This record gives sequence, C-alpha cells and structure tokens, in this order.
Amino acid sequence: MVRSAAYLGQVLLLAACYVLAGKAAFGAASMNTSVAPLWFPVGLAVAAVLLAGYRMLPGVFAGALVFNALTSVPFTVALAIAVGNTLEAAAALFLLRLLGFDRRAFRTWDLLVLTGAGALAATMVSATVGIVALRSAEIVDSAHAGSAWTLWWFGDAAGVLTVTPLVLLLWPDHETRPGVRSRLTTGRWVEAGALATTLAVVLWSATHVEAIRTAVVFPVAVWAAIRFRLAGAALVNAVCAVVLVWVTARGLGSLVLPSLSSGLLQAEQYVVVVAATSLLLAALTVERERATAALRRSAADLERERTQLRGAQHMAGLGSWEYDIESGMVSCSAELRETLGLPRASTAVTFADFLDLIDPADRPRFLDATAECADGGSFKVDLRVHSDGEGRVLNTQGVVQRNQDGELVRVRGIGLDVTVRKAIEDELAAARDQAVEASRLKSAFLATMSHEIRTPLNGVIGLAHALLAGPLDTEQRRRADGIRDAGESLLAISNDILDLSKIEAGALVLDDRAFDPVATVQEAVALFEAAAADKGLTLQVRAWRSESGWVRGDRTRVRQVVLNLVSNAVKFTSEGEIIVAVGLTEPPEDPARTSIRIEVRDTGEGIPPDVQARLFEPFVQADASTTRRHGGTGLGLAISRRLATAMGGDLTAFSAPGEGTTFRFTLALPHAPPPAVATPDRAAGDRPAAGAARARILLVEDNALNQMVAREVLTSLGYRFDVASDGVQAVELTRTRRYQAILMDCQMPVMDGYTATRAIRRRDRDHTPIIALSASVFAEDRQRCLAAGMDDFIAKPFDLNELAATLARWTADPVS
Repeated sequence: MVRSAAYLGQVLLLAACYVLAGKAAFGAASMNTSVAPLWFPVGLAVAAVLLAGYRMLPGVFAGALVFNALTSVPFTVALAIAVGNTLEAAAALFLLRLLGFDRRAFRTWDLLVLTGAGALAATMVSATVGIVALRSAEIVDSAHAGSAWTLWWFGDAAGVLTVTPLVLLLWPDHETRPGVRSRLTTGRWVEAGALATTLAVVLWSATHVEAIRTAVVFPVAVWAAIRFRLAGAALVNAVCAVVLVWVTARGLGSLVLPSLSSGLLQAEQYVVVVAATSLLLAALTVERERATAALRRSAADLERERTQLRGAQHMAGLGSWEYDIESGMVSCSAELRETLGLPRASTAVTFADFLDLIDPADRPRFLDATAECADGGSFKVDLRVHSDGEGRVLNTQGVVQRNQDGELVRVRGIGLDVTVRKAIEDELAAARDQAVEASRLKSAFLATMSHEIRTPLNGVIGLAHALLAGPLDTEQRRRADGIRDAGESLLAISNDILDLSKIEAGALVLDDRAFDPVATVQEAVALFEAAAADKGLTLQVRAWRSESGWVRGDRTRVRQVVLNLVSNAVKFTSEGEIIVAVGLTEPPEDPARTSIRIEVRDTGEGIPPDVQARLFEPFVQADASTTRRHGGTGLGLAISRRLATAMGGDLTAFSAPGEGTTFRFTLALPHAPPPAVATPDRAAGDRPAAGAARARILLVEDNALNQMVAREVLTSLGYRFDVASDGVQAVELTRTRRYQAILMDCQMPVMDGYTATRAIRRRDRDHTPIIALSASVFAEDRQRCLAAGMDDFIAKPFDLNELAATLARWTADPVS
C-alpha cells in the first residue's frame, strides 16, 4: 500500500512538472497552440524514464494530456499528441538501453547515443504523430505541415539535449561513478551558473549587435565544457537555448529570417549542434581525465609495488642479475653486488669475472644448468661463491631468453643468499644423523643388555628347575623355589624395562599373524586361576563374538596386555571377583575389520583420583607401600598403554576408591580366516614324531652354564644329544652324523649360529630342523633367525615345557 502511494505520487509529480515545463516552453516561443521550437517537457520525460524505467510513462501521458487539453486544440488532438509524447519517451528508453546507454558514466559513447537515438531518432515519433493529428484537425495546412514537422522534431531534439543531461546530472544518484559526480561539486555548479547568467545577459543586451549573440555562444559553450565538464556544458546549453529561441521568436538577433519558422528552425539547429558538440567535448575531457587518473594510479601502484619488491628483496637478501650475451656483461642489483662483494659503484662485470666469483667446483654445474634450459624452461642451482674471501652459498634460478630469430640474447635470474639457511640445514641433518645413530646405538644396547641379562638368568632359572625336578627335602625344595621365583621376578622386571625402552626407542616391531583373540584371552586368564583361587577370588571369562572371530595382528602383544591387566587385578584384589569380558563386533564404518573390546573388572580397593591422572606413566604406583606389599616396578600399565597405541587401539581406566577398577582395552584388527587344520607347520613335511629316547639332538652352545642347563633338561626329557661349543664344531658334527633336531645358540665365538645355519643348509638335503636358542628376543632377532634358515625360536631363559613341546613337534625318526 505504501509503495502504491509512493508510486502514484511520483506519477503525479512528473505530470505536474511536465505541465509546468510545457508552459515555460510555450512562454519562451511557440508557432501555434501545439508547436514549440524548444520543447522542455520531452527532455524531462526522457530523463524520468531513464531514472525510473517504463513505469513513469503514465506520468508522461498524464502531463502531456493535461497540457494539450488546456490549449485550444480539440480533445481528440490533445489525446493523440499525448500518445505521441508517451511513445516518444518509450522509444527513447528502448533505443538507449538497446545501445548500452549508461546514465551513470556519461562516456563519449553515451553522449553519442543520447544525441543520435534519444534526441534525433526517438523524437521523430512525437513529431510525426503530432503533425498528423494537427493536420487531421486542419490546425496546420498542407503547405506548412513539412516545416511544422521539422520545427517540432528539432524542438524536441533541442529539449532532449538541453534538459535531459541537466536533470540526470542534478539527480541525487548515489551510484554515480567516480569521475562524473566528482566534478559536480557545489562550487562548480555555482561557477557554471554564473557563467550561464553572464552569457544570458550578454546575449540579451546585445540585441543590436547581430554577430555577437551567436558568435559568443559556441566558444563559451566549448570553454564551459572544458572548464566545468558536463555540469558547465549542460547548464550553458540550457540557458543559451532559451535565450536564442526567445530573441529569435521576437524578431531579434542574427537568426531572424523573413519567415519566423525558418528563423526558429535555424535557432533550433544551432542549439542542437552547440549542445551536442559541447556535451561530447565534455565527455571526451572527462574520459581523458579518467584515463589519465587511471594511468597515474597504475603508475603509483607500480611504483609502490616496485618499492615493496625492492624492500622485500633487500630484507630477504634477494638480488637479480642479467647476462647480456652480445656484450658479455653481467649486470647485478645492489643486493646481489653486496652478496658477491662487488663494489657498489660497479653495476656490471664481465661474464668471466662473474664466473670467477663462483667456486671452481660449482662452475660446471652452473654452465650445465643454463645450457639444459636453452630450449626453454628455467634452472635452479645452489652455488658456492666467494665474497671478500668469505665463502657464501647463493641459490640462483633463472631463464634463458631468445630473440625473434631464435638466437640466445640474454640470461636473467635471481640470487638469494642462503648461507645461513644451508648452515641450519646442515646442522639439522647432522642432528638427524646423530639422532638416528643414537637410536641405533640404543637399540644395539638394548639387544646387548637383553642378551647379557637373559644368558645368566637362563642358568639360574634352568638349574633351579633342574633342582626341583630331583629328590629334595622340604628345606632344599623351599630354597630352590626361592631361587626360581627370584629368577623369574628378575626376568619379569628385565622384560618390562627392555619392552619400555624398545617402545620409546621406536624399535618395536609388531607381528602380523592370524589368531583367535577370544582364545588368546582365555589362555592368558587360565594362567592366574590358581593364584586367584589361593586368594579366594572368583575369576571368570565372559565372551561374545561374531561367526569367525579370527583376526590378523600381534597375538603375543595382545596376550601381554591381558596378562598385565589380569595380573594387576589378582594382585590388588583381596576379596570378591574378577570378570574378564571380551567382545568381538564388526564396526559399520569398516566391515573389513573386527572391533575387539576387552574389559578387566575387579572388586579391589580402587585407585585414588590423583593417581589415576598419572596411571599410565612409567614407575607409577599408588604409594610406596604398594611396592612393598605387592612388588612390581610400575611399568606394566605404561607398557600396556603404549602397546595398545602401537597396535592402533587404546587402554583406559575407570575407578573409584573402594569400588574397584575397570580397565578397557580396545583395538580394531583386520579379519582373518580360521586355519583349515590346527596342526603345527613343518619345514620338512608331516613326519611322525619319534620318541624322545630314540631322537638325537645337537646342542650348540658356547656358555658352559647354559650347556649345563640344557644338558639337565635334555637328559630329564630322555633325549640323546651331542654338544658343540661354536658354529664350526656344529658344522663338522653335522657332516659325520644325522640329527633329528639342532638347538642353535646365535651369539658364539669363532662362528655364530646364523653363519653355521647357512653352512648346514647348503648341504642339508633332509632339512634338519634347527631351533634357535637365543637371549636376543626382539622381533628383528626372531626374523633374522628365520631368514638364516632356522625353523623355530625359543627365547632364553627357556621354559622346560616350552622346550619339550617344541622338540616334540620337530623331532623325526631317529637314525643310529
């Protein structure tokens, strides 16, 4: 509703202005009741439709109808003339839009379009319709119809050229482009108005000097266009047009002819020519200023960018150089001259002198790089240069340029002093090498420590087992049990420390084999059933799984995490129960994997909140009394968390004092098909196992204590055996006797176990099973044994049951 009222107000305002403009035009001069030699309303109408579009045509029609109805012409004639005026405005808008007129720009093209399409072409519509209507009413006779049409046409054209630009320039259009309204300041309008007033007074007062009235108009209009641009041209054109037509219509001035219509027509034509010329000149002047301003801005931007580039080059030490092949001179920027140690006053040096600045060892690389890109492309090379006796590193890159004939003319490039950067890179590389070497040494140290600790422990634990297997009284058995337990505790601590060190050194290697996680958990929990029963605890496993449940991963490490968690639960729970829950599900986001969730829940004393925050840090326990009461190093959970993370999983804890603790171990592993037959693999095919009494074993061991342990174990198992103290003896014995299995130590003098294995395999057509006995227990140690040709691996200290089971798998029919 508000919009409709506003629109109606605009239409009525335009109609009223149209009527007033018509009255002013007729007041200045008129041929009859309907023809005026300077028709202001058409300029107003064209400006209105250019500003608001076709929606203003009703205002044009209403104003034209009211004005013509107020004259003495019949209403039908007034209606026809109003229709012609409306069609004239519509035609002007259509043609101007079609030809790309931009009222906000007022370019030269816009003024040409306004003159040709708006002032000369569109006005023919109104002149034609109007004269036809007047002739039909016999207001204009046939003899004067042609001159009346011409007078009407040029009167409307003069109205468009004088009024339309003035209205558009005065209109408060905030979107007007810079360069137009920037010139239309209040001061300029005042100056232009003063000029127009002065010109009008001169024209008015000089009625008796015939030449001055017309002679003064054109140069003043031109000067106004140049001085005041479009504002001056539009204002001077309007004033001069009114004065010239007014004095001509009253028989005054140099344009008075025998016929009034001829004089007015000449005045109209003069106004059209002067107005079009001054407006075009003003537009050209504005465009030139715009171009000049744009050029200045571009020059300023370019200079600013050059200044910024020079500043950046100076701060970065980036210089430029150019080698002119014809002159043989190399010109360098100030930054590059400073880097090269050249005098500041010298902007160019010969190419030979330029090469002399480059280290002799780098000159061929520079010449080769430029030659390689001679057919196009660019080059980049680091050069050592000598600056005042100081060696520097210059990173230079450039391009080769050719002339129109394809001849090489110059080489252009940039140079950056990267001496500091190269020094830092060298330091980083050295630090990286040191870190790699330190990691290697740490891994080697861990391997050595593992071997050196496990070797004597093998003797301690093995001999303790041998003692316990023999006849002992109660006190002797108690002492032997103490030796065994102490050795196994020391072994557990050693394993924990070595595991943590291996993980932190990045030396952990995960296995990738198919296994059943539920069975793995059940086997691990079974080891603590006796200990739990001794404390009166209920220990049970609850499992749920998918159809298969087999996965690929490191079974040993999964088992190790479960052992640590269950061991802690049994250790720290005094009464109640321990529930180990294991579940296998298929995650929807990755159907190719199995999601494993293992929870160990106990009803123990719980973990204080301050300890929970540090629970997975090394050597953390509740307090010192925990170590005294339960033992341990506080490494188990730290190792378990790191193992879980290494396998792509996580280990978290939930606990409250007095309410027990829940540890949750989660990971996702790829599916694996279950094995077709659950039988051990044999390198030499499936052969029936021989009885221990019929099998002959070759024991290869250099350590006397470990020989003693192995002898005791093999004897207790009923095997016959020979002993070799190094690899050479082992190779010689295998040449003279066949063995059903070989127990091979790896680290020995004279010849180690790896070399001995390879030597035996070269001539062993029966593929005698070789089982590694090694105190080096890293995954890479196991892989090294298998790569050398061994068939199985037993870690020292070895368990009696494990050794017995392994030998039972691998021994073959005996040969006496």
